[in-house]
Amino acid sequence: KKGLFVSNDNNAATLLNLILTEHGGLADHWRIVGFDNSAASQEAILPISTIGQQLDVIAAATMELIDLQIRQRREGTAPTPPEHRIIPVEPICRETTN
Repeated sequence: KKGLFVSNDNNAATLLNLILTEHGGLADHWRIVGFDNSAASQEAILPISTIGQQLDVIAAATMELIDLQIRQRREGTAPTPPEHRIIPVEPICRETTN
């Protein structure tokens, strides 16, 4: 099997369209995976497997950190060191990897 990981779902949909136009279908030995779980991945001729980001978790973490910075500034306390958080992604399997 050969796999193609594409930087975003729009580009993955474009690649899929090119393959379908050129070859009439996605060969059994090829797999395509996009990134971002956009509508393009769901609405493609063949729904595209993708890596989904947990946007609600990312947004909540961002607001929490901004709120902390605002409170520290208002209270005149020393800012905490930068915090890096890892938000897990969610693999979403669709027809391009079945």
